[in-house]
Amino acid sequence: MTEDWRPRHAALLEALAASGELPDAWRPAFDAVPRHHFIPGDIWEQRATCVPVTTDAAWWDLVHRDVPIVTQVDDGQSDGP
Repeated sequence: MTEDWRPRHAALLEALAASGELPDAWRPAFDAVPRHHFIPGDIWEQRATCVPVTTDAAWWDLVHRDVPIVTQVDDGQSDGP
């Protein structure tokens, strides 16, 4: 997955700062470390149930939103409940 993530990253940081969730003292750390480096390729969006993210565009959108990201469902078992 490749994309120019910088505009999305900047927009997320601006939103977090504007909401008061990102203190000025933490801003340099968030600026320096892109969030997507910590997110696996297989993720799910939390809705009424977990919905798999199936396109690159949807992956980038979810990664750069201020929401929880589900990184594992059913303990990684494909035949779970």
